[in-house]
Amino acid sequence: MSALKGSLCLLLLCLSVSSLELTGQSTNAARLGSDSRIPCLITVDKPPVDLNHLTIFWHFLNKEILSYNKAVRTNSSRYSLSTEQLLTGVADLTISNIRISDGGRYKCSVIYNSERREKRLWLDVGDPPQVTITDKTVVVNEVSVLRCSATGFFPIDIEVKWFRGSERLSDVIVDQPQKNPDRTYNVNSTVTITPTEEDREQNFSCRVRHFYLRDPLQVDFQLIYMDRSSAGIIAACSVSVVIVLIIIIAGVLWWKLKPRMKVIGPFIVGDITGPPKLIDGEEAVLYCTLDNAPEDLCVTWLMRRDGQDKEIQTSQMREHSEEEESLLDTSYVIRSQRLKCQYSSSLSFIPHMERHRDVTFICRGVSGKRTDEKTFHCWIIYVKPKLSKSLTRSRVGPGEIKYLLNLENFNPKNIKTVWTCGVETKGEVVSSTESISENPDRTYNVSSEIIIPEDRHKDPGFRVRVTWYHESIEEPESRELFISGKPQMSAPIEITIADKSCVRFSLNLQKFYPEDINISWYREDQSGKCGLSAVEPISARDDDLTYQVTSVVLISKYLFRDPEMKIIVEWKHERMETPETRSLSVRDLPWRPRIGSISVPNLEDGKSATLTCEISGYFPDLLSVFWLSKKDGNMTDLPIKSSNADVNYKVSNKEKKQTDNTYSCVSSVTFTPVVSLYQGSEIICRVEHPSEEHPIERSTGPLHIREEKLS
Repeated sequence: MSALKGSLCLLLLCLSVSSLELTGQSTNAARLGSDSRIPCLITVDKPPVDLNHLTIFWHFLNKEILSYNKAVRTNSSRYSLSTEQLLTGVADLTISNIRISDGGRYKCSVIYNSERREKRLWLDVGDPPQVTITDKTVVVNEVSVLRCSATGFFPIDIEVKWFRGSERLSDVIVDQPQKNPDRTYNVNSTVTITPTEEDREQNFSCRVRHFYLRDPLQVDFQLIYMDRSSAGIIAACSVSVVIVLIIIIAGVLWWKLKPRMKVIGPFIVGDITGPPKLIDGEEAVLYCTLDNAPEDLCVTWLMRRDGQDKEIQTSQMREHSEEEESLLDTSYVIRSQRLKCQYSSSLSFIPHMERHRDVTFICRGVSGKRTDEKTFHCWIIYVKPKLSKSLTRSRVGPGEIKYLLNLENFNPKNIKTVWTCGVETKGEVVSSTESISENPDRTYNVSSEIIIPEDRHKDPGFRVRVTWYHESIEEPESRELFISGKPQMSAPIEITIADKSCVRFSLNLQKFYPEDINISWYREDQSGKCGLSAVEPISARDDDLTYQVTSVVLISKYLFRDPEMKIIVEWKHERMETPETRSLSVRDLPWRPRIGSISVPNLEDGKSATLTCEISGYFPDLLSVFWLSKKDGNMTDLPIKSSNADVNYKVSNKEKKQTDNTYSCVSSVTFTPVVSLYQGSEIICRVEHPSEEHPIERSTGPLHIREEKLS
């Protein structure tokens, strides 16, 4: 069991160094037009963050939008990242002038030393409505209409209610929301009332609920009353003005349209318009306009596949119950509106390769016995290439390095990859080998590779970049690999027990290039600094072209008697500006003494008793145990000699080596308690070890000694 505990301690010590973590609120909300930050906080085991070992990628909808590797690179000036805050671990993405299209899934990817972590985050984008009362003029005891407008809101879902005081009004109509050019919405709501004299002092309210309103937005107002004669005069004047305007407008229109005037015929379905490309996973909207639309016109959308037509029904088309919800296709949204003799309808959906390839959408109008329709055929569903895994690098032969890129599940087949390599940005195009294969779902995969002589990688700043072009992406995407060459510590220096007399210190360095590296160990104490002989280092070459090395030194346990003694390791490499060092002392040893409570038997006046204390888990075996007596604030070291032989103290320490090479000790003190001398006093066990800066003590607390009853 002791061996298992020791192994677990060592395992936990090793695991504790792998502490790269990403945190941040998973769901975030932003207002249209504002500047918003999506949080990504980096936590490392030894802050501050070393920017030389840090790489950051931000993706939006699986597309890289920003990266950091000693400098920020982005595909839009709207994206930014504060390099000043990176030292404290703040890698937030800032987006300026938020748009509706910015809403969706983001991914923060961080590579630090040899560790990689990712965090997925979501950004909801929207804007609350502005609410105004646009009509509140009424005539007493006559049917009147009140109007409330909610404008500039997103998303579309909104609730409008009317109140007279605390009474909720019925006869409420909420119009179909109208879309603005910036993709926000406006909606009007009316309520019909018959106002009385009592309503003059009454408050009326239009109350609006929306996702971007923390609380409902309520506009209170009082009615504006007009008497019947005034209303009649205004109405008459309004009618006269309207008639005059109609005559003027009709005359202008007749004059302008006279050469083109035709007799109004049957309704006509116009061609369906849609995006130039249907991209898998990105929303598409089809528009259809019908002219000369009669009142009884019925417009439907259908989907034709393999010669069969199926009507598309969604919850946007009509009122429905919860039971009907399961019958509707929620993956489509239909919005329709009529403007005089013109009827417009749109179909929104998310294209998918398997579902929509070779599908024909139909906009069909029916009036009486007449039917007319137009079609929109999905010839191609464009699917963006997916990077199956990171760009890889491996050795393929003596002095040759292969770089490989795998892209999967794209459509159509045509794709182009361009490889460049060189120092920093001065790259030259390298010829590549490509292999394209087709998947069962009729998408495609491509493998593209190049081979470069290993000697070229010795130049500092040498990097390889691959860029791919495809019809499904607006801007080409790229990845690159380079070798910083600077050695990286895979973990803190490992400390283990080599044998009963030595401590083993092990340093592992990775990801350096070229192979040559110098590692030196030193011992430093009051007498100065002297070199240590290390075990022959073990080096290895990794598949990614870099090297790693493990250097080990053995230190005698007796050297740790001096708590100020330090073990120092230093390494130098040509890609490092200055050498790096690490320093350790006995305080860094993981085997600190664990001390149990003092075992106290029942104490009786004049009868010998033994107190014991167990100490375990320490190394090296440089433990000191002292027993003390404390009474009235005075401390006395034990054992002590007394003229009374019955009260002499005897101290015993029994040390034992455990199976995990640590040590344990059972320390005891034997004495004869006397009520008159020791009632209420304390016995203290004090432990000292080089790994502990201060002694550790355990106390019995005040002793209770039972007196022998006289018969």
